Amino acid sequence: AAIALKYMQAGILYVLWSGVGVLATAFLAKIFLGQNIDVAGWIGIGFITVGLMIIAQYSNIDV
Repeated sequence: AAIALKYMQAGILYVLWSGVGVLATAFLAKIFLGQNIDVAGWIGIGFITVGLMIIAQYSNIDV
């Protein structure tokens, strides 16, 4: 995370990292624990993904 702070604002980095954590947790729970995600879960994950894409596309990130 310290290296990423050289390239991104801390607030944007935190949001992106939080979103990645949610997606990774859902994915790993499916693989290792066999947990199924219901429709509401997929909708929520979709909102998270769309939100991350909006932040990445339209925020003022200096790279």
